[in-house]
Amino acid sequence: MTDNIVSVKNLCKGFAKNVIIFENLSIEIPKNKIIGLIGPNGSGKTTFIKLLSGMILPDSGEILVDGLNVQKEFLAVKRIIGIMPDTNRNLYWNLSGYKNIEYFAILKGLYNKRERNKIIEELISELNMESFVYKKVESYSKGMKQRLMFLIALLGSPKLLLLDEPLNGLDFENSLLIKDIILKFVKKGLSVIISSHDKYFLEEICDIKYIIKDKKLVIASPTNFVSKELRVYFKILDYAIGESLKKYCYEVIDNKKGIYSIQFKMNDYDFLYLAAEAVKNKKVEILSIVPKEDK
Repeated sequence: MTDNIVSVKNLCKGFAKNVIIFENLSIEIPKNKIIGLIGPNGSGKTTFIKLLSGMILPDSGEILVDGLNVQKEFLAVKRIIGIMPDTNRNLYWNLSGYKNIEYFAILKGLYNKRERNKIIEELISELNMESFVYKKVESYSKGMKQRLMFLIALLGSPKLLLLDEPLNGLDFENSLLIKDIILKFVKKGLSVIISSHDKYFLEEICDIKYIIKDKKLVIASPTNFVSKELRVYFKILDYAIGESLKKYCYEVIDNKKGIYSIQFKMNDYDFLYLAAEAVKNKKVEILSIVPKEDK
């Protein structure tokens, strides 16, 4: 048994004559943690995820996933990982979402129909997909496809979940849903590696964050940017929302015109969800959002 879900030794990977992505990278990633990958486009986030999954092979070096060698034991590794790629090209658009799920479930070894259907129905319910899962994928929005790919990644009880830009195309409500499901499965022993441009999401959910820098993975120093306080100035258009927002109210700017300010932290998800719903339903108009002034 190993305490690390991922062990990388002297990894080198390049794609063209003078394009080196990783050079002599060695790293150990502990089990049962949520790991974030940060870096600009082209830095190697997606490449690292593909290397761990065996989708591409290193030029040299060794990759172990839960003690299994990715290069030598690919099929065994494939059974213990779930991957959500950054594109939806692996989906069959002329089939329904449910048929896609069934197909990938069988590939993951869920051969018993009764057991397979039970697992699929539970995941569909958790991801609130009942309203569209039986429709053809070609009719799906970007957010629907994201949820479908996330569900497929969870099939087969993986030990390691690899998520490449999982929040792309998701609204605020479904982003929170994905976050909650990730946390739920981590409590059951799952290890997760996430690549995302959403630094607030990574800061809020990850145990460890790595920046890809100088062809290496470097632990990111704490920034606490999600705990920073902001002021939002808004105008109430529907006074039914007033009671819900009143407890957050910091200052009345113009009572006659219904203009208020609220001071909040970026990790106050209860407020952010309420505010997002109010804006979406045209119950408030956001006038400006500014950093809190230090006094």
